[in-house]
Amino acid sequence: MKHKLLLILLVCAAQFGFGQIVNIPDSNFKTALLNHSPVIDTNGDNEIQVSEAFQFNGTLNVTDKNISDLTGIQAFVNITTLRANVNNLSQIDISQNVNLQTLNVRDNTLSSIDVTNNVSLRDLILNNNNISSIDVSQNLQLSSLDITQNQFTSIDVSQNILLNFLSCSLNQLTSLDVTQNSVLILLRCSFNQLTTLDVSQNTALTNLSCDGNQLTSLSINQNSALENLSCNNNQLASLDVTQNSQLKSIYCEQNQLTSIDVSQNNQLEFFYCSNNQLSSLDITQNTSLLYFICSYNQLTSLDVTQNTLLRDLRCSDNLLTTLDVSQNVSLGVFNFFDSLNCSRNLLTTLDLSNNVNLFKVILTENYFLESVNLKNGNNVNIDTLNTEGCTNLQTICVDDIGYAVINLSDNIEPQTIFVEDCNATTVDYNIITGTVALDLDNNGCDINDFSLQNFMVETTDGTNTYATFTNINGVYAIDVSNTTYTTSVINLPSYIASNPTTATSTFTGFNTTETVDFCLTPNQANIDDLRIILIPTNEARPGFDAKYQLIYQNLGIQSMTGTITLQFDDSMQSFVSSNPSTASTTANTLTFNYANLLPYESRVIQIRLNTNPPPVVNGDDILNLTAQILPIANDASPTNNTYNLDQIVVNSFDPNDKQVLQGSQITIDETDEYLDYLIRFQNTGTASAINVVVTDELSDKLDWSTLQPISSSHPYSVRITNGNFVEFIFENINLPSMMNDEPNSIGFIAFRIKPKSDVVIGDIINGEAKIYFDFNAPIITNTVSTEIVNALSVAENTNYRGFNVYPNPVVDNLMIRGTTTIETISIYDIQGKLLKEIATQNALTEKTINMNSFTTGIYFIKIGADSGVQSVKIIKK
Repeated sequence: MKHKLLLILLVCAAQFGFGQIVNIPDSNFKTALLNHSPVIDTNGDNEIQVSEAFQFNGTLNVTDKNISDLTGIQAFVNITTLRANVNNLSQIDISQNVNLQTLNVRDNTLSSIDVTNNVSLRDLILNNNNISSIDVSQNLQLSSLDITQNQFTSIDVSQNILLNFLSCSLNQLTSLDVTQNSVLILLRCSFNQLTTLDVSQNTALTNLSCDGNQLTSLSINQNSALENLSCNNNQLASLDVTQNSQLKSIYCEQNQLTSIDVSQNNQLEFFYCSNNQLSSLDITQNTSLLYFICSYNQLTSLDVTQNTLLRDLRCSDNLLTTLDVSQNVSLGVFNFFDSLNCSRNLLTTLDLSNNVNLFKVILTENYFLESVNLKNGNNVNIDTLNTEGCTNLQTICVDDIGYAVINLSDNIEPQTIFVEDCNATTVDYNIITGTVALDLDNNGCDINDFSLQNFMVETTDGTNTYATFTNINGVYAIDVSNTTYTTSVINLPSYIASNPTTATSTFTGFNTTETVDFCLTPNQANIDDLRIILIPTNEARPGFDAKYQLIYQNLGIQSMTGTITLQFDDSMQSFVSSNPSTASTTANTLTFNYANLLPYESRVIQIRLNTNPPPVVNGDDILNLTAQILPIANDASPTNNTYNLDQIVVNSFDPNDKQVLQGSQITIDETDEYLDYLIRFQNTGTASAINVVVTDELSDKLDWSTLQPISSSHPYSVRITNGNFVEFIFENINLPSMMNDEPNSIGFIAFRIKPKSDVVIGDIINGEAKIYFDFNAPIITNTVSTEIVNALSVAENTNYRGFNVYPNPVVDNLMIRGTTTIETISIYDIQGKLLKEIATQNALTEKTINMNSFTTGIYFIKIGADSGVQSVKIIKK
């Protein structure tokens, strides 16, 4: 009887324990568990029982959930994988999770972690925390360990003999012993304080990165499987790679090498050895070489005739007297950067006539250079030609003189001329050049007046017409033949007059330059024209800061002083900071003052707003922001003084994306207005990206001639090919990697463009972008679409925004809330048909509308009040 009673008590105790609720104090963690897939809360009571946690096995993923406390994880004793990366964890207790095989807690604020009980661990990912030490001596199954970007001064992996991946870069390690890790395949230990590194026992090693240390020697003779070696920025005086026949890449820049033998590395594709002390270098055996940089050495000769696949050659700052690139016909293929850079050498001639794929040619400061043959039949591919400092360069032979003068003459010396006959000794063209300036004081143009950029100048002989744009200094240049030409500035605003209106130039021979300056003056007094645009430079996420740029410009002819306001929904966002500072701030309005905004000057205000966390703001909610610049009273185009932005809140995001700020639909009446596009990019790699290129093949329903860049994160240049292929080239920006400097690893380009005039209802404007980080394959963004729809026949007061309408998109109940009394509410479909009218009583300032009877689609809510009428577009899901 006693035994039966004891058994019953034990069973009851077990049932009672398994029925207990797990203590989970962090609401975000609990929400993530309740919404987890696969389901954890199997009984659907919105609690996690001990039994439910015990029964759950496999992968628990709570990535990027804004979690600060993982208390309660101890109950999940049977999970094998825990992903809690990108949260706000400062500590974690996984001592009870003894079945863990994979743990990922990167991108938190952990200062310590104990994994001694987790003896089954195979993959441990801790990068981007504040951890200074860890004991992994009990983790004998560990095969992958990533502690990048922490505070480690030492790490002992001597017991982890199964380790094949070790990343410990960006710490403070002074020593590293990997002699017991014989199966190690990948080792990254860059940017520490290592003075020695022994990899002789790591015979399986295929990837070794040890950049940015203090190594004076490095032996890799035992690493015959090595494919990628990066040892930049050390103190190496020698480097033996003769035993590493599998090498595909060698990066050994910024060392003290006097020689290097790569004759045995016939699979080599990337070889960067700049900033050393090399006086000779033989790469004739490296026939697979694609990218080769040997700048800043002491080379007197360089044979690249066997490197027929070479796409990028940079050999600047050496002592070369000749360079034969006739066999390197691939120079420039898949390369947006320097196809060829041999600046600061001793060259006298250079023949590029076989190099039909050249994109960018940099030949600066070759003092002895006399001639360049660039007649390769494909000069239109060349984005940049720079021969500055080549003071003895007489001729550059090109395909077409007219094209070269317009597109390739910005960075050549005055004595250098373009010719089409590579044996010619005379010049067979003339040049019309000059400046375009704005004379505001009406006393004639001088050096004190404004130089005007991007103004079109045209010249014609009655049969042929040529045109170009002024550069940043207001300068233009057009090459012409030996006849009479009439030159003028065209497409001027109606309130600007040109003096002279036209200019006549007569040429009877060649090699003559005539200067024709144009002085523009206002023919109307006091023309004001201001413009403002608001762009989001990052995503809006619940609980995080959203960043914006307010860009305002003076398109008028007199300096302007006034105010700028930004209104936002203070129930959804709060002000954090701005640069410059606000003049005044209320709960939902920021006010800025500006003064002396010069004609055609543009300025930027950086703004940061915090988006409220759930349940106030959730994914797919819409943030409504309105920017306005004053004064408007005398503005020539008052419609562009106000800018409305409806930004969709997201929970997760792709850091490389394309957005159209006007959304997925515009009406046919709006097609004569601009569409504003934003392309964002982030370097998610492990090293800085020196160059970034964003390409965008425009829809055939967009008018490429109306494209206007608005703003960018970094300096850039633009190239448009065939009227639809646009390249935004960010050169030498050294964009840091996300793991090294997350806030500065982000960039963007914003531009606006109009639809073509012949678009019709039903047309869809699609677009995507490709983003190139250095020489990597492109990242292809999402596709954005904008459909042309019928005009909505609902009158609206677009300046009145007294009501907040949420959530948007809406599933069931739609809330309208304001500070004034709601008089009427009307609901229309996209065609403008009235579907429902709601009368209000008792002076209500808020109203809930049940939307369950409405089908999925787009609707317009028209709200009438004493102060005005507000129309809001909503999406019914």
